[in-house]
Amino acid sequence: MENQSVSRMKVDISLAAILKILAVILGLLFIVKIKDILLLLFVVLILVTALSPIVDRLVKHFGIPRWLAVGLIFGGVGAIMLIMIWLILPLMVSQIIDLLNQSQVQSLIGGSESNSFINDLQSLAGKIPGITQGGSGVISFFSTILGGIVSVFTVVVLSLYLLLEEDGIKKFIHSILPTKHKPQIVNTFHKISLKMGSWFRGQLLLGLIIGLISMVILLAFG
Repeated sequence: MENQSVSRMKVDISLAAILKILAVILGLLFIVKIKDILLLLFVVLILVTALSPIVDRLVKHFGIPRWLAVGLIFGGVGAIMLIMIWLILPLMVSQIIDLLNQSQVQSLIGGSESNSFINDLQSLAGKIPGITQGGSGVISFFSTILGGIVSVFTVVVLSLYLLLEEDGIKKFIHSILPTKHKPQIVNTFHKISLKMGSWFRGQLLLGLIIGLISMVILLAFG
């Protein structure tokens, strides 16, 4: 009887270990399946932790409503992006036209100087393997663009939602964590978010400095 109970216990422990391994494997497969969603949430986390101190400072020092502070920040970012597009797009089109007028490119696409800009672009696009794979290639191309637009829209909406709510990230974390480990995890997350926010703001400042220096040097050389 003693031997039977011992062997039964061994089978039970082995079964529990197998179930745990299966649970870990299923968990990893689930994470792989939702990796795109997790990446979006990570981007939202970085944006919110980077912009929250700026929003809090605007609300505290100027006494404006939180929604107005968030609107000013996103409006400023949108205006900067539009100005960049307005400055870069004409230069990009001009460079593409110059490229298409090169004799080597003309011989590649089988065009001539009389061809229009659109026809040259279509001829050049026809040489790209990814777009010449029939309907599936075109569908894949446009689905990738649409997916990118949806991802950007999702990031903006989630960031707005969490920024409009004071301590939105903390409240979100509180809502999904078990009560037992909530204080420790929230404290650790707070420290991580401060570091990530500082890093992101530093990268933005670095990019601005490099962009200004590059613009000055390129303007100096014409």
